[in-house]
Amino acid sequence: MTKNIIPICTITDENLTFTVPALFISIMETAKQSTFCKFYCFITKNVSQKDREKIIAVQEMYKNCTVELIDMGEKYLDSINRHATVTNACLYKFAIAPVLTQYDKILYLDTDIIVNEDLYEIYSTDLKDNYLAGVFNIYYYFYKKYLARLLNIPDLNSYINAGVMLMNTKLIRQNNLTKILEENIGKFQGSVDQHIFNKVCYGKILNIAPKYNVTLKYIEMYQQPEAKIFYTQKEIDETINAPAIIHYTGIRKPWNYEDLPLAGRWYSYYLKSPYKDIPLKREKFSKLIAPNHKNLFSQMVGYFSHFQSQIYKILNTKFNVSDNYRDYKQLFKYIKKQNSFPILIMLENLDDLVENRIVLKLIEKINSKFVVLSKKNGVLFDEFNTAKVKLFVFDYINKNILKTLKFYKIVILNNIESYATAGLLNENRYNFMWLLHDKNTIEDIVSQNESIQKIFNSTKNIIYSTEIDKIISVVGDKK
Repeated sequence: MTKNIIPICTITDENLTFTVPALFISIMETAKQSTFCKFYCFITKNVSQKDREKIIAVQEMYKNCTVELIDMGEKYLDSINRHATVTNACLYKFAIAPVLTQYDKILYLDTDIIVNEDLYEIYSTDLKDNYLAGVFNIYYYFYKKYLARLLNIPDLNSYINAGVMLMNTKLIRQNNLTKILEENIGKFQGSVDQHIFNKVCYGKILNIAPKYNVTLKYIEMYQQPEAKIFYTQKEIDETINAPAIIHYTGIRKPWNYEDLPLAGRWYSYYLKSPYKDIPLKREKFSKLIAPNHKNLFSQMVGYFSHFQSQIYKILNTKFNVSDNYRDYKQLFKYIKKQNSFPILIMLENLDDLVENRIVLKLIEKINSKFVVLSKKNGVLFDEFNTAKVKLFVFDYINKNILKTLKFYKIVILNNIESYATAGLLNENRYNFMWLLHDKNTIEDIVSQNESIQKIFNSTKNIIYSTEIDKIISVVGDKK
């Protein structure tokens, strides 16, 4: 029988080697007999011999696959990294085309993935003259429009998640694209490789069916009416009910938390892997968000209680931007003096705003008490990442708010109370986010929700924005 050969590439460092066999096994367990997978795993120099043997051992479990490790030595390890949780090993994606020269196209998959169906259909996609094929990031399109300005591209209409990419390696080599990709390393805050791929390949990115990269933290986006702008009902139903590829994005992983959605499915593949005898320390995430529990929120209190040194540490060690320490110090000194809720500020890109001193100028401009509601993992949230997975409100608000909106008390800091919305606790991630969509005006928001209406009607000054330019327009010239 003629085999359908699929070259599949992934990447790992010494910390996540155990995830690679789980990925490969999920692929082989769902592959057709006619499919032959050639697995390539780019590894860092620090991956141990035992781990290398465990990864290669997968090829002994299935007759329709081979596994090859490619040691990248020290390549890219000293490159600038402007992301808090993603390592420079991700940059190995740039080397796939020049290293695996025997292939005209290759399917790349992150290791925090499991596969539910045969991959030959996605591999058979006609790339035409495109460099990449991937799943359009619908969340970024609606909520991170500032990225187009940051990346200096016209729009985000084809912006993809770089965890699943069909790569036109022949065309990448022909046009020496790797050199251009490498020239952009370290230029963009909050991304190691994804922003670079989307910038450099803009105009030559093919969007494929969303079922091929279902990121659990964005799954509810496909249930919103706006999803029909981009996808047919059939595509939406497939994505929700029959995802071909499940991608556990974010810092909460199935190997850390046993009660995450579909964590059991990932774990079932882990138990079939050569790592099965090595127990994982898996917790229940639900316990971490219980009130009065020694958890991630109480850790945040620790940061704020001695915020001067900690903010400096976070900013300086992760971003080498010590100047921002002064901005945050002044910002939090100001916030700690306030006790009420007359102004709501939506901050989509907190990092950039602080870097340009927009926050401080805005404070000076309005000269009033305020609350910062951020749906983006700004600098201070990079360590916890809650804001980009669930709706998360970390505010300084008075108790009157509790009478109109359902908030849950998390911690108390210096007589200033912090709350998380019900959405954080009950998985309703986007109900409030979509209410604050940038297509809505303040009047729209007020009319749609009686509880919010009560707050806004008693609020004289409201600034609503999801884009930097709108905030800058209020403050004036950022220079």
